[in-house]
Amino acid sequence: MFTKNHNIHFKIINYWLTFVLFLTIISNLPHQDVPFFSWFNCSIYFLIFLQSICLFRQDKHNRFVFLNIGLFSLFHSLSFTNIFIGESFLIEDNYLRYFFFEYKHIILSFLPALCIIHVALKYLFKGMQSYKLYALSLLIILPVFLWNYHPFLLDKELILDVEDAVLYESVMLFDLLPLCFLILYGILLYRHDWSLGEHISTLMVCFFIITMMDITNLYGNINGITVFRYTQYVLLVNLTFLLTTMFRLVNHSYSVFGQFYDTIVNSGNAFGVPIKRKQTVSYAIWQMTKSYFLQWRNAIGFSMLVMALAINFSGASLFVKINMAVLSFGLVVLLYYLTALYQKRTSNGNIVNIKPRLRNNPVVQNNKILEG
Repeated sequence: MFTKNHNIHFKIINYWLTFVLFLTIISNLPHQDVPFFSWFNCSIYFLIFLQSICLFRQDKHNRFVFLNIGLFSLFHSLSFTNIFIGESFLIEDNYLRYFFFEYKHIILSFLPALCIIHVALKYLFKGMQSYKLYALSLLIILPVFLWNYHPFLLDKELILDVEDAVLYESVMLFDLLPLCFLILYGILLYRHDWSLGEHISTLMVCFFIITMMDITNLYGNINGITVFRYTQYVLLVNLTFLLTTMFRLVNHSYSVFGQFYDTIVNSGNAFGVPIKRKQTVSYAIWQMTKSYFLQWRNAIGFSMLVMALAINFSGASLFVKINMAVLSFGLVVLLYYLTALYQKRTSNGNIVNIKPRLRNNPVVQNNKILEG
């Protein structure tokens, strides 16, 4: 039996698999060599973006929280575009590549700050209307953002004239703003123990790790210390933790209990303590996986992705990969068409089984009785 939670997760997974297939295809174009986990992290960010869209539509009380997380994860998922710009790549323009890469640092410092400060203010000014909180968040961030980055925003050639360490220092200085609000959120949570909703505090823990890891990376780049290799493993673990938290949030928001719980939390709990319910994440993921593959369309789509990945990493030439992909796709389409046609004819009664079953056929049973 498929619940509403299952159907939402199925849509998320199918859209995510389409994005993974897209990444697999474009990875055959000329691009800068990057580690495999860079592609993997982009796909994880896109999956978090899809989850954020569903939560934005469902959770009316925290929709701006998930809007900010959705924008943050979407920009990170599109980071792969940078590796296609540069000498001997798809777009042969080193200036454009450098310009894009450096300004991406500035944008990606703004988005997590918006996520963090908005949640902290939502906790500090509990009960304030959502649009006022959003306006207040922007009112705090934008002056600091413009003051910190105005040399680079007013003179685009400045990025090319100064060393990378100058920009990294500006980004690290700006990261101190959301770090202060993270500390403020932790102090308020310890003193009051209020709840903004299920797993919101867990999301703030994830953003605390992301912020600290970003500051560590920037400090290492400024002082010539190689820390990027190690922090990427921390990022992978943190993204997995964030992804699991978003999975639980989707399950919670689309359940009857979740809607009841959020109503109580946002209307004020009479007991003063948020209601908690223990859930086994591994069991929920296992149940969803089994339900996902029970739908044959999902199984066929997943098989196509596995086939595409196998072809992509086969080591064959691009010409052979294209022919193998076209042949495999044609066979899958043919199988899909024949299966759909058979089911249609069966449902319309156009296919009749002309071989009677001896056990249930009354004519055969009567003949056996007469012969006996």
